[in-house]
Amino acid sequence: MSLDCEYVGVGSDGRRHQLARCSLVNYQGHVLYDKYIQAQEPVTDYRTSISGVTPKHLVSSNAISFKQCQQDISQLLKGRILVGHAIHNDLQVLLLSHPRTHIRDTSTCSLLNPNKRPRALRHLFAEYISPSLIDTPDNAFQSQGTSHDSVDDARAALALYKKFRIPWEKLTNTKTKQKMAKKEKKEKQKNNKMKTNRSNNNNNNNMNIEQGEIE
Repeated sequence: MSLDCEYVGVGSDGRRHQLARCSLVNYQGHVLYDKYIQAQEPVTDYRTSISGVTPKHLVSSNAISFKQCQQDISQLLKGRILVGHAIHNDLQVLLLSHPRTHIRDTSTCSLLNPNKRPRALRHLFAEYISPSLIDTPDNAFQSQGTSHDSVDDARAALALYKKFRIPWEKLTNTKTKQKMAKKEKKEKQKNNKMKTNRSNNNNNNNMNIEQGEIE
């Protein structure tokens, strides 16, 4: 599944993120979830030029509560591979966590970012997929310079994942095995140290007993 969210700004300066729209698509790019979220705090910056969100979206009868969205997404993501771009931001604003082994983030994948410098989703899509075409079931287009659309962005991240899926999964499996081996090594060293300490303690106790017998 691929997730993308749009935020509005809250607080006196409008810099704090608040969830405004949440979209989730399946492996085929079909929309599983696309909801606008009722404002939890007064919105000071709708960021419409970027988010595409306007006041009417958040007061619509179709807008749902943050809690409902959080519960819905939590259920939908259980046991799933989660694709996204800078996905930690979306999970953070949703107040959710997801197993790191189940996350595929296009902003940090070394296959897409060999220089280890995070790049904008549109730049990655333009380089690896197409300058303008978003991989959607209806072949929709996203024009340069327009506001974001969370469904299109979720599909764009998904298209990148699908293009690199085989080497990406191999890389992920290798990293997971390396982490497990490193963890096992540390655990073994810890156990050996504990055994050594116990052995030293036993030797010290025996020496004390022998010394007491001599006295």
